[in-house]
Amino acid sequence: PAQTQQNKTVEQDSKATLELSNSLPALPDELNSGPSVVQEIKQKLDLVVVTTDVMEVSINTKKGADIVQARLLNYYPDKKNKTQNIELLSYGENSYHYLQTGLLSLNGQPEPNHQETFVSSKTKHAFLREQQETLRVSFRWLPKEKNTNIEVVKSYIFNRGRYDVQLVYEIKNKGSKDYPFVLYNRLVKKDIQTERSMFDVETYSFNGPIVFNGESYEKKETESLEGPAVETHTSGWAANIQHHFLVAAIPQQGEPFTYRVDADRPNNLYRVSMVGEQPSTLQPGQTTTATTAFFIGPKVQKQLRETAPGLELAVDYGRLTFLAAPLFWLLEKAHGII
Repeated sequence: PAQTQQNKTVEQDSKATLELSNSLPALPDELNSGPSVVQEIKQKLDLVVVTTDVMEVSINTKKGADIVQARLLNYYPDKKNKTQNIELLSYGENSYHYLQTGLLSLNGQPEPNHQETFVSSKTKHAFLREQQETLRVSFRWLPKEKNTNIEVVKSYIFNRGRYDVQLVYEIKNKGSKDYPFVLYNRLVKKDIQTERSMFDVETYSFNGPIVFNGESYEKKETESLEGPAVETHTSGWAANIQHHFLVAAIPQQGEPFTYRVDADRPNNLYRVSMVGEQPSTLQPGQTTTATTAFFIGPKVQKQLRETAPGLELAVDYGRLTFLAAPLFWLLEKAHGII
């Protein structure tokens, strides 16, 4: 009987988890692209900047300790003009694209979601030094509720020459009751439609979200979505791709996650969410970790293959593949992109 009751509890938790992808914490008017919302976001910024040899990211401690801006230091929109870098993540008014990450509690206890405040253990600017191969930047959760018995440290791990970023949660239960939770990631992006031209190869490549099911990926045409696209995969990932670059969120492989893509066409925005379907339960006095990974950078095949199964498949050239693929191979060899 005890085993039967335990199975029922797990089944109920799993069923509840499936509903979470539609009820992640959301900021008021989050999908409103008006200037007032942009101004509100900027007022809520408290950034810690991390600079490696290949990228510079900004992490907002006031909202989830999430990456809200990412620049590639070796890539430029125009090689003749190196005054600005390619920016893949941004909170700018016309270029929304940022991450929302966190843990969701399944029994009503406080949770370190993307609305919560964190405090940095570093200064406002952390650098990967010359003799340093790895840089770890950590943030401690500051719960809104007093006497919270759950401690969480959220750490990003950067490596020299790499565009993949590891995110590790260290969770400690100092209370007297179990703490069941799931991990989630979400990409929020402004949906910019590009007018195609036969004189510009880049305009024929797919610019939008894709979901990988463990074997192949499917493009999600946001302009044709009638409602949310929902699916569950055990060894999947999701990404926003754009010609030579991508931003991918890669949950723990081998664990089931529910993927959801929904669009807000009036505001030209869409969201790609992935929520853990199998809860982890942290008992009193115990400590555990939860991990996820991101890839924020150019489609360098070697690094994509090393980061996650199938990630190297996220190269799309549209109808002009026969022209673009050989060109991209040459560009990759030169490790530079026009």
